[in-house]
Amino acid sequence: MEVFLMFWTAIVAISLTIFSLKMIRRTKTLRRHGMRVLGTIVGKTWTNGNSRSVVLPLIQFATIEGDVIEVVGNVGTSTLPVKAGEKVTVYYDASNPKNFTLDSDLEQAAPFLILVVAWLMVAIALGICVS
Repeated sequence: MEVFLMFWTAIVAISLTIFSLKMIRRTKTLRRHGMRVLGTIVGKTWTNGNSRSVVLPLIQFATIEGDVIEVVGNVGTSTLPVKAGEKVTVYYDASNPKNFTLDSDLEQAAPFLILVVAWLMVAIALGICVS
């Protein structure tokens, strides 16, 4: 049973680590090489379509070419920390404007929080298996 627990915990932790590292790399690339524009929070949506799930911001911004793009934020919370009408800095890929990141503390912290949770799971599982 303990081997089974450690195996699946390791699989989940490795998957979350890979996901987090990809998020970090993507964010760094967009911030370095992406287009920087000012966007507006135009509303919110929920991950499961109901008010008991994670709230994600709806963001609208105009590309350098003048195309208006509306996207759903990459990171959400149980309550939306921003309000409709608020301005946010958006970094987007010029060849694919729907590939974007926001200049927000939450978006920058999220991958690191996921890493912490993943490796805390490993530590807890190790503690359970060792005792």
